[in-house]
Amino acid sequence: MSAPKYFMQQKQPFINFEQQLFIELAQIYPTLTVRSMSKLLGKSDSYFSSISAQGVPISTSGLKSLFENIECKKIIHAHDEALISRINKVQELIIQEVIHRFKMETESMHDVWKEVKKTLDDEVKNEEHRYGAMPFVFMSRYR
Repeated sequence: MSAPKYFMQQKQPFINFEQQLFIELAQIYPTLTVRSMSKLLGKSDSYFSSISAQGVPISTSGLKSLFENIECKKIIHAHDEALISRINKVQELIIQEVIHRFKMETESMHDVWKEVKKTLDDEVKNEEHRYGAMPFVFMSRYR
């Protein structure tokens, strides 16, 4: 009798975007270190190790720098189609992450806008009932 299928499956650890990105780049550039990754991101030497330890995502500006840096590498290695294909895969990964972040921000902003709009509409309704008689203007006879 064989073991049930669910016992035979191996647990696969969760890999976040930053880890996936590093793995993909390390496959292209085997000498890649966390320091050189930080430089590709346009940040200080300790940036990537710091955000990895804290579980913080790479900044969007860092992703932009990385995208531009590897785009330059595509130009340098224009003759190597296999390398360019692998770099395109990494760039696609970056694009998907930026799109995901944009969607998350705009969805939450949409909810905020709905609340702001509701508040403004309520203010307009209340404004009609707020004013009664015109205010008095006092002027001094002594200037």
